[in-house]
Amino acid sequence: MEKKDHVIIVLVGITIFLAGMVLFSPGDNSNSTPVPQSSAPSTQTQVQYRSLSSVPSPVVNSELEDYFPTDLKLNGLLGISAFPTSIHDDLGPDADHYLSSVVSSDAVLFINSDASTNTFVQYEVYKFKDAATAAELLNLYKSNWNVQNLVYSGLNIWAWNGFIQQGTSPYPASVPVYWDESTQKAFLPVSQQGEVIISQLGSSLYCNHGEMNVGEYFIMIDVHAPKSSIDQISREIWEEALADISDAPATVSSGVVPSGITPMSLK
Repeated sequence: MEKKDHVIIVLVGITIFLAGMVLFSPGDNSNSTPVPQSSAPSTQTQVQYRSLSSVPSPVVNSELEDYFPTDLKLNGLLGISAFPTSIHDDLGPDADHYLSSVVSSDAVLFINSDASTNTFVQYEVYKFKDAATAAELLNLYKSNWNVQNLVYSGLNIWAWNGFIQQGTSPYPASVPVYWDESTQKAFLPVSQQGEVIISQLGSSLYCNHGEMNVGEYFIMIDVHAPKSSIDQISREIWEEALADISDAPATVSSGVVPSGITPMSLK
């Protein structure tokens, strides 16, 4: 065998050796080692998007409909059936005392009719066994958060200007609005997530909450909008809503402050 043949064999051997090192090296080769997967369940493949036009129109409890906006339309926003959860979300375990006296409740979520929304209103109505319980609950809100009294159409609504106290948005842009197929209701991811998205927040939104009672009815009209416009938007929404409520059968709001109310942490 000639010397050049030895050289060729050595070169071929070196080439094969180097190729093996590249293929089997534990180095930074994305094809050689599987990418670790998060232990948390992935929701990317589960999420579906549904057009708002395919969501059914809301229907509220007939016993409560006089205390919702006429035709379930509010300031140009689209109404969607929702879960009445705000009392529980606000008060936590302390809500049980009041919720045990609820005869009926219902909620509508009002949002922009586009694929994203820059305003949403959580509109909830609770009917209690008696007017005293509704007034007691309102006084709890007044004693802790809702210190601004506004009057529209002869009715009082007490506001909590959360947007003044909130240094950061409690509802950042792109937060989804979910749709629950089984119950046919919408919700935001406060304590749970969903699989069907019907809208999302177009910008970071702040809070301006309004609570009132009309006889045995306790009404929550909580507005969420950009900080620069939320004060004006919430006042427009409350003015329109209370004009409708003023036509309801019970239109005298109790001014009695029940005893035994204790301060709670800020909302």
